[in-house]
Amino acid sequence: YEQKKLLNTLKYIRSGYDMAIYKEILIEHPTVAEKCVNELNNERILTDIGRRYVTKLDKNKVHVSLIDFASDIQSGKKSFEEMVLIRNEQYIVPDLFIYSLIRFFAMAKWDDPDIKKAHASIALVIRKLIKNEFTDEVKAKVVAAIVEYLGMFKTNE
Repeated sequence: YEQKKLLNTLKYIRSGYDMAIYKEILIEHPTVAEKCVNELNNERILTDIGRRYVTKLDKNKVHVSLIDFASDIQSGKKSFEEMVLIRNEQYIVPDLFIYSLIRFFAMAKWDDPDIKKAHASIALVIRKLIKNEFTDEVKAKVVAAIVEYLGMFKTNE
């Protein structure tokens, strides 16, 4: 039992690099991918998901927010996709990646300690990608995993 628990924890941490747990959700719940894309155009849903996410972060005393990695029209801040990926070749919809993760964590059961570890892992990986702190080899593997994950979404472009 302990070994199985440890392997699960490692899987959640490694998912920051290989996107495994996030891909599993899209496989287990195929409608999530389509909902994510549609919700990006609905300010009310975005606000609601954001509020749920922030509440979970506060309740669990987590001080790193993935919202910081979303684009901001007012300040001119680009989306994660615009900073790290190549448009059309690797992504179509700006902010889909970050929003899908925020939505995942807004819906997650944070009483599972592995959720906190997964959140910390993906936040660290995103920050390192934006700051270009990975070796070319690691960056290529992580970007490939993200591109594969984004490829699972149904976009209309």
